[in-house]
Amino acid sequence: MYIYSISQQPHLAMTSSVINHASNKADIIQGAEEYLSVTDKQLKDLREEKQVLLILLAVATAAAILF
Repeated sequence: MYIYSISQQPHLAMTSSVINHASNKADIIQGAEEYLSVTDKQLKDLREEKQVLLILLAVATAAAILF
């Protein structure tokens, strides 16, 4: 199992850990925790962006209906 840098796999989060066939259990767990943490932050950011966009859409729709 490998965690590639974001330049190789843009859908994967960039982590400082590199997991390869020589990695031990602790390294794999640490890499997975780091990956999950980064991915969780990205998901939270995307949810916030989605919420802002929905609010802007509602305001624009209301403005279009009123004017």
